[in-house]
Formats: sequence, C-alpha cells, structure tokens
Amino acid sequence: MKRALAEGVLVYVVSDVRGGVPGQAIRRHAVAWLAGLDRQQFEACMLSIIVIDDPLLRGVITAVNWFRRPTRPQEVVDTYEAAWMLIVEDHSRRRLSVPQRPAWLISR
Repeated sequence: MKRALAEGVLVYVVSDVRGGVPGQAIRRHAVAWLAGLDRQQFEACMLSIIVIDDPLLRGVITAVNWFRRPTRPQEVVDTYEAAWMLIVEDHSRRRLSVPQRPAWLISR
C-alpha cells in the first residue's frame, strides 16, 4: 500500500470469501492487517470487492453496509467475473485505459 501510494498506483482489493465465512485465524489476520494501515495507506485503496458465493452472506454484508457505510467504496459480488467488471467500470469512470484482463481470471 505504501508503494502504491508513493507511485500513484490504483489498488483494488478483491477478497475471496467463497465457500463460507473465513476461520477465526484468517479473520484475526485481516483485522490486524487493516489496523496496521495508517489513514494515508488506506486511501490508496480505490475499491474493495468481496466475492461471496452464498446469497445469504452477500445479503448480510450488503445490509450491514447500509447501516455502517464503509470508509472506502466496497462492493459485494458472487463471481470473479463480476469483480473484474467492477474494476473495468471504475477505470472507465475515471477515464483511464482498461487494464489487461488478469491471468487469474482468464484461467477461470
């Protein structure tokens, strides 16, 4: 995040929560990582996308976000393809050229 901020790179955070809620150790690690970011580093994140295949969990996170707006833009989707389309739309909205489709998405 520090490097992205220093170099003016847009950062998109894609979290994969398919297959259920992450275990306690992973949740604890995520909380520690977020707590370790200072405000300036956190600002490097242009969009956070959570990929969740369970419609009930997607609904819960969406509802929570209605009551407690995330400090940075956050979307909840059901597939990596939907996550990629959000990144493409964000680039278009910012009038930036669309990046090349990532290899991790091509193989899916």
